[in-house]
Amino acid sequence: TACCDKGPPGLETHRIYQGLKTAISHGLPVPKTLVSTWTISVDGAFASPLTRRVYSQHELEQVIRELQETGAGIMKIIPESGLRLAQFTYDWVFPEQYFTVARELTARLGLILAIHAKGPKSIGMGLKYSVDCIEHATEASVTQLKEMQSKGIYLSPTLESLWCRLNYAMSSGSGAATAAFEW
Repeated sequence: TACCDKGPPGLETHRIYQGLKTAISHGLPVPKTLVSTWTISVDGAFASPLTRRVYSQHELEQVIRELQETGAGIMKIIPESGLRLAQFTYDWVFPEQYFTVARELTARLGLILAIHAKGPKSIGMGLKYSVDCIEHATEASVTQLKEMQSKGIYLSPTLESLWCRLNYAMSSGSGAATAAFEW
């Protein structure tokens, strides 16, 4: 993805940024990929056990400040559940008041705000709050895509990962319905 997180919070990923800052200060070349120390979510979000979960607005503000302090350029949020196969949709699970805080604080601190958004509700919230990047946008409508374009919101569809996931699911027989839907 364009806004890559560098592993779950337990892996001391903030050290990646400390190393990048040191390399830059010594004039050494560094990767150009934009990265986020942690992907942020709440309970019930897709891959929430592998993310930095927040349980209050205050905690979210602290995490955003930590991102800035470590030198991360992006805050990435997963605001929706995984695919609900019975309905073939994704549920919005991120409290809107948290999203408001995330947009305001990241803008004030100069961080890019990216969201992992496959369903129309998450894409719509990304548009409402004018995030900087929407990843996947699997179920984006033509109207939503045009609005993204008019607002200058970057789309990172991650087609290669969806193709790889579909191939793996078909060969292993695991998760084929979800992978086929998303492809």
